[in-house]
Amino acid sequence: MSTMRLPATETTIALLLFLASGLCALPAFASDLIVSREIYADPSGNATLDEVLSAPFRPMGAAVAKGYSRDAQWIRLGVRAPANSEHVELRIRSTFLDEIRLYEPSFDQPGNWNSRVTGDRYPFEDRDRKAITLGFVVRPLAPLSTYYLRLKTSSSVLFDVEALTPDEAFIKELKLILLQVVLLGTSLWLLLWAIQDFFNHRQPVTGWFVLYQISFIFYELGFMGFLAPFVPSASPELNDLLTSLFIINMVFISFPLYRAILRPFRPNPWLFKLLTLTGLVHPSLSVAVLLGYAYPALKINLILVVFLSVFILILALTATRESPPGRRVLRALFGLQIVVLLITMVPLLGWGGLADWALNSLMAHNLIADVIIFWILFLHSRQMTAEGQQARLELGLAQQQLSLERSQKDNQQRFMAMLTHELRTPMSVVRLAIGSMQSPPRTRRLADHALLEMDGIIERCRQLDQLEHQGLSFRPAPCHVGQLLHEVIAGCGNADRVALKMEALPVIETDRQLLRIACQNLLGNALKYSAPGTKIMVTVSAITRHGSLWISLTFTNHPGNAGLPDPERVFTKYYRSPQAYNTTGAGLGLYLVEGLVAMLGGTITYQNDSGLAKFELSLPTE
Repeated sequence: MSTMRLPATETTIALLLFLASGLCALPAFASDLIVSREIYADPSGNATLDEVLSAPFRPMGAAVAKGYSRDAQWIRLGVRAPANSEHVELRIRSTFLDEIRLYEPSFDQPGNWNSRVTGDRYPFEDRDRKAITLGFVVRPLAPLSTYYLRLKTSSSVLFDVEALTPDEAFIKELKLILLQVVLLGTSLWLLLWAIQDFFNHRQPVTGWFVLYQISFIFYELGFMGFLAPFVPSASPELNDLLTSLFIINMVFISFPLYRAILRPFRPNPWLFKLLTLTGLVHPSLSVAVLLGYAYPALKINLILVVFLSVFILILALTATRESPPGRRVLRALFGLQIVVLLITMVPLLGWGGLADWALNSLMAHNLIADVIIFWILFLHSRQMTAEGQQARLELGLAQQQLSLERSQKDNQQRFMAMLTHELRTPMSVVRLAIGSMQSPPRTRRLADHALLEMDGIIERCRQLDQLEHQGLSFRPAPCHVGQLLHEVIAGCGNADRVALKMEALPVIETDRQLLRIACQNLLGNALKYSAPGTKIMVTVSAITRHGSLWISLTFTNHPGNAGLPDPERVFTKYYRSPQAYNTTGAGLGLYLVEGLVAMLGGTITYQNDSGLAKFELSLPTE
């Protein structure tokens, strides 16, 4: 049986999720000295302690979740004195609570109450406990002391309170900071991965994840309480302001990030636009916080978080296109994210009875959501990397093939140059020898004709090699077509068989040498394959094509023993009709003509014109 071995990244993700689940399972309090907890909600928010003393308190659990409430929450605690310490630390979470005021019995004046205050809007230096979490240091009297806490905050009312000895509070604080450092380290690792991946693949979705991760780290610093020691004591409210802005900004960046993740899957376009429009609400929420309306801004922001977590799954369900990591994987991961987000976020709105669990899992749900997004991007990145490796492999093979073809072409060109030189030299010797021999005129003419045919084949091979290896270049210059044709006809060796009909033509801009080679091959082809004693008709005229002036050159001949060529194959390389093999040739002339005419910007056509072979070469005048 084969075993499955997880790659390093999958193992890392599994460990992170295990850590997150461990955070969720942390107990709310250990050896707590609180023997009773009771709560009273003051709707006016203005009740005094004297008024509250007779208020109807009711029992509360280990933690309280009231959502976004303008009520002032009063908590009555019964704290027993420890056996081995004079002091007790009231350790209070969450760290983002605005104001918590402690009322404790006065030792000097029985019946009176002393008051102290803490919160994220108060200087860190003034805290009883120089710790990340909020709290007070008290000295309960045996056997039991009663304390009152008044909580008022613009954030979600989610808190718990523990009474611990200083040693226990220190150890618990140390464990919490250690876990928070691990979370921050994980977030930093994900940020570094995203930056590296962005520079490797330049994917916009990873760029958004980089911005999201930066925003997420600042959010964690504020949420965990790490900003408080660095805020100037003269402006302690800056801690609360920055934390609120970081929370809103992180959600704001989430919208374009999820848009970038979902875009390749082609979800419903109208729902996709709704996602974009919803994300545009966030700038106004930041402005509201800056203007002092943090309470409604943060509440709307949290509602949008719940909306976003559900809505992205709906969009994933409407996806119509496959893209890495696949629609099924995307839907499964977004479904998991909804479960995590809803269980931990709903208590922040005051819905449900999961306050104890949610308070411990606030950090964990952020980690899980972050890892889920990372996992989606990691799968996408892995696919991109695989495709990149495949592309590089194919590119390497293509470069090898190109190098091989280039080497073959170089060898072919060297062979052609060698062949041309080595054949022409003995042919010149043969021509001189025949000229010095006392041979009959007819024999000499046949030998000269054969040598001329061989020389023509060699020349066409050389020209074709130049054409196919870009050895020919187009050099336009003024050209009089009629004069060029007179020169071609005069040099063909059978000028008496050629009938030229030409009208007045304009001088055109073209490559005279390339046109000469094309005309020589067309005229030579007509002479070679025409019936003996027949005329070759060459007609030159001006025509109108596509609204512009062109010059048409037609070469018409009566077919000889080889017959008429196949119209479908006449310009094919090496093509010769079956009856033409008794005539010297290589089937390269018309193929060469087609390539040359294309370089000149013209056209070449063939047609059977009432039993005559007719080739028409057309050139633009402009």
